[in-house]
Amino acid sequence: VSSGRVRHISRVLVTSVDQPEGGTPSVSGVDLVDGQSVRLDADRVFVGAGGLGSTRIALNSLSAPPRELNLQESQQFLIPFVSRRSAGDPRLQDDFTLNQFNLLLKDDDEAYTTSQVHCYPYNPAIAAALPGWLPPRLSGAVLGRVTAALGYLPSWQSPQLRVELRSRREGMLPEVAVRVASDPSPKMFGSVLRRLSALGPKLDLHPVLPMARRSGPGKSYHFGSTFPHGDRSDALGRIGDFRNVHLIDGSVLPSVPSTTFTLTVMANAHRIASESRYV
Repeated sequence: VSSGRVRHISRVLVTSVDQPEGGTPSVSGVDLVDGQSVRLDADRVFVGAGGLGSTRIALNSLSAPPRELNLQESQQFLIPFVSRRSAGDPRLQDDFTLNQFNLLLKDDDEAYTTSQVHCYPYNPAIAAALPGWLPPRLSGAVLGRVTAALGYLPSWQSPQLRVELRSRREGMLPEVAVRVASDPSPKMFGSVLRRLSALGPKLDLHPVLPMARRSGPGKSYHFGSTFPHGDRSDALGRIGDFRNVHLIDGSVLPSVPSTTFTLTVMANAHRIASESRYV
């Protein structure tokens, strides 16, 4: 931006994209300061508003949008761990509060179906969840032995969701609803718990199984696949009759793995942008 190679336009809510047959694409939106309509013409448009944000823009842009779309997510679960040895009161240590180590459990020899578990030895939310009657010294001793973990299952072992198009209004994003299509209790979750229990003595990280919980469908931070490549979009993320408009985020992934997929989304976006120069 500072070198002038990029023009950044802020405070504009993008509501749709368009490309007339044989014409150039455009982006339509609303200026959030004065409420005026905004239209930007371009040679090529890349839409990266997130798994659900890009879906809403796409549904608002197609001349005959589907009334319903599949939405895949990597279901999230929570497991607390306790350790015999204490790492000391984490509140007195200069550590970051994001996950500090991960466990990756393979469910097959190819490491295709996996469960990734993000372990948080300390976060202020953990301290806030302790009983208020604990004295400070005892609270520190407890926190030094507690690890909270957020784990994920792959989308093919998670509940299936649907995005329903409710209504479209000119100049606004469409109203959508996300509902549960099926919510099976995945067999893989039980396998994950058993394997974590077996690993407990080796890692001094013992899962508190009665407190293990699967989050409700739609709670996960990993979701997308509403316009997956090869189904509702081509390999360049193009939908409908658009030739120079590309979806480039999680909305076009064929599935959602249990692992953190930010780099996968970035690599796919880079591929789409690079290959689109030659079409």
